[in-house]
Amino acid sequence: MPTEKQPMLSEVLGALVSSVAQARQIADIAAANLAYAYQRHELLRGMPVPRLRFRSIEVNMPVIIRQVHESKQPLLDTSAAIAQRTAAEVQRRAGLAAQKLRLTLREDTLSAEDRTLMENAAAFWERVAKPEESESFRAAVEAQITVWISQFFALGGSLPVAASEGTIRTEVARAVRNGIRTVFRNVLRSLSAAEGDPQPGKAARLRYRDLKQFSAYDKVLRGAAQLAADTCFCTPSQSAELELAVCTDDIKTTGGGSDSITRLHFTLLEEGLEWVEDAQGSRLMTE
Repeated sequence: MPTEKQPMLSEVLGALVSSVAQARQIADIAAANLAYAYQRHELLRGMPVPRLRFRSIEVNMPVIIRQVHESKQPLLDTSAAIAQRTAAEVQRRAGLAAQKLRLTLREDTLSAEDRTLMENAAAFWERVAKPEESESFRAAVEAQITVWISQFFALGGSLPVAASEGTIRTEVARAVRNGIRTVFRNVLRSLSAAEGDPQPGKAARLRYRDLKQFSAYDKVLRGAAQLAADTCFCTPSQSAELELAVCTDDIKTTGGGSDSITRLHFTLLEEGLEWVEDAQGSRLMTE
């Protein structure tokens, strides 16, 4: 029995398709060279340049199935770990937003109203970026994530069959956005109360409305939610795979006679692509 790693069915099919594509490239390069030679030759210049294409390729391949690797469901990280990464990303982006606003405030062309809005926004982002805000932020985000996750499975467990990986990522991002918004409102309420506003709740709502006018709000919210969605799994999903013996020597040494051999019969159809330049830019299109 060979000790080296045996190829998977996906690797075998991928190698076949890749080899056919490489063969087409070699054929096209040869056709281009012939076209150049025909153009320079006085007698050949008016003749059609030979060019060969693969309309279809039929493959009949004997293999031996050594092992079936079962599919694996992705493993979701804990809500605490997701919230910790999210909080760090929000604070990083908040610090950048505060710096950018402070630089803009140095300009002399701002109106009094715009300057007040930017001052409030800069104070908010500076407050969010403080390390002491991280604990309450993580607690709020973790609570939002936990509420949604607990509806499907125990924390740290395997995903149910009904919940796709894409759905989980979408819902984690949604939960994170809800948690961030909750923290943002709490911070604005604290800022309004610290400034002695008699109605901190109402003042916080108005300041929240003003805050959303700045692009930094969407960037921070979207960036943190995207990070949470991208990193919410400890291990990704894995599709089922067949481990094969494909080399002639491997098939011979495996034994078992003709009954142990499986024949893969399939057809590869060629589809050409070409570069197209138009108002939408440069892109690949089918011929």
